[in-house]
Amino acid sequence: MQTEIVLHADNIKRIEKNLKENINDKEAKIICDENAAKCVFERSSDNLEAVSKSVREFIVENIEPTEIERLIEKGYGFFEKSEKAEFKKDIEKAIRAQPDILTRLFVLRRNRIIENRAEDFLKESSLINIDGFLTFRLKEYSEEIENLIDYHADDFMMKREYKEFLSLLSAYVDTQERKTEKLNIIVTENREYLYYDGHGKLLNGEYEAEAALEFGGDYSSEDLLINVLINKNPASIVIHNRQFIKKEISLTIEAIFGDRISFCDGCGLCGVLM
Repeated sequence: MQTEIVLHADNIKRIEKNLKENINDKEAKIICDENAAKCVFERSSDNLEAVSKSVREFIVENIEPTEIERLIEKGYGFFEKSEKAEFKKDIEKAIRAQPDILTRLFVLRRNRIIENRAEDFLKESSLINIDGFLTFRLKEYSEEIENLIDYHADDFMMKREYKEFLSLLSAYVDTQERKTEKLNIIVTENREYLYYDGHGKLLNGEYEAEAALEFGGDYSSEDLLINVLINKNPASIVIHNRQFIKKEISLTIEAIFGDRISFCDGCGLCGVLM
């Protein structure tokens, strides 16, 4: 019995590749016609599962990015254009990396839904139009994507608000007096910070005493770093041994102080603890 898979012509080669990779019967004839915009093959019970897997791979690789974009527009149309693009990248990255149980469950459910629906459909019909199949048979799949987007939206909006906060903080410190001309910060291997002025004077004792009054002694080395930078607002900040600084801390202070930050990996101060 012959089965036809109908797609737009420019996608024929893609589904042909998926079919040839998944159908174990190397004698199975798969005829793909770009002009007719379809693939035709002999369908058997042995390759039905493989064909369903091919349909799923094709949808995930070629249609899912557009579906994610559509559902972001539907639910989060109030985002700026650049934010929508960034959010889409975050969603796609999460699907690839599966960093948490809910995203892993999405991938498992997504795969099962598409393959089961495709297999059920092919048992009833010898022709599957991918566009129609997606529209009328995979509403549950779209709902799964929508739920995943909503799940990750909270994190994205928190990041968005944090960026806005950093932008406001950066604007604020730019208007404040520069109380220190130059501040050298040496990052130690265990991620502590040593502070030296432009003349090589160690300032940790002074800064820690000020922080103790402000925080009551309950603060981390990162708290002290941010506090020193904002309160002293140096005209020039040189960070030594940048390989030891946490990436998120480095990005935060660069967002606040911009081109006042520079990094050094090869002077005398860099070697103080070596």
